[in-house]
Amino acid sequence: MTAIVVLSMVFTPLMIILHNRFAKAEEMETRAADTIHEQKPIIVIGMGRFGQVINKMLNMSGYETTIIDMDPVMVQGFTKYGVKTHFGDASRHELLIAAGIEKAQMLVVAIDNREQALQIVRFAREINPNIKILARASDRLHTFDLYQAGADEIVREVFDSAIRAGKTTLKMLGMKKDIAEKLATYYFHSDRNKMVKQARVHDSALGPFQNQQMIEISQAYDLKMEDDIAAIMRGEDAPDPRGEADEDD
Repeated sequence: MTAIVVLSMVFTPLMIILHNRFAKAEEMETRAADTIHEQKPIIVIGMGRFGQVINKMLNMSGYETTIIDMDPVMVQGFTKYGVKTHFGDASRHELLIAAGIEKAQMLVVAIDNREQALQIVRFAREINPNIKILARASDRLHTFDLYQAGADEIVREVFDSAIRAGKTTLKMLGMKKDIAEKLATYYFHSDRNKMVKQARVHDSALGPFQNQQMIEISQAYDLKMEDDIAAIMRGEDAPDPRGEADEDD
């Protein structure tokens, strides 16, 4: 009898969690997309932990946004909180058109679904060549694909926080604050430039270690970055890498 009670205590919360998860998934599949009545100059796709920070910064800076998310709980919660959020799958072209993608000034793709993000970026770039697109990437390969799909700026999920963590680690090891700041800033822009150049020769049919052009770009950048970082640590001025990739066009 005791064993039955223990098992019941263990599995009941699990069953509740699974039920809620499947119920939400079913609602996402069956619920019709919301009707979007107002078209704002900025469209934000995804209001998870990534997108909501961007949206709040935009709103607090005076920018109006049209928000789309396919999580019914998030949609209900943010709308109740006073942030109008529309339910729907933004990878569906008709929903993006209803949101005003053809005339929008800016698109922020903040979802964590790789394929849907690519579909959204491709369609947005095709239908509105002048739109500015910022997209969230899960890793380097996703970054390359998003660049080729038409994104203007790409933010890797953990890259910025990793840079901050690296900078903090260096300071904890005794590096002077101003040197650590310069080093982190240099690394950020240099790595971004490397990513842009690699994206231009990226071939999704090849594995990350099969594309010789990408390997050569990586090796050349790593050697240069080592030399420049050594100069920064000696207190010297290293070349400013900002805009370097664009200047090579």
